[in-house]
Amino acid sequence: MQSEYKTKQEQWDLILKDIVLELKLANSKFPPFNSLHEGYAVMLEEFDEMWEEIRKKEPNTSEIYLEVIQIAAMSVKFLDLLHEKYGQKHGLLSKVWKKENTLR
Repeated sequence: MQSEYKTKQEQWDLILKDIVLELKLANSKFPPFNSLHEGYAVMLEEFDEMWEEIRKKEPNTSEIYLEVIQIAAMSVKFLDLLHEKYGQKHGLLSKVWKKENTLR
């Protein structure tokens, strides 16, 4: 299938915009997660909704896309919980990646 995007970066930028919009919408409707269990439960619900669509005889890829965007947005919300309530620092992966790639 021919891509409508000029570059992969353009595609990623639009996906990230959708994630941010979904996160803003969710945050305007619901408070931050109160616990790790709540974050897990919300993400599990989103995964279940995606799986329900995937299992259909004729899955709607637009619906799957929206569910995946919701999963990504809830992942960001979960990361925010880890930072705000548990003191987890952001940028952990980039530090690990930088360290591993300087050793090669």
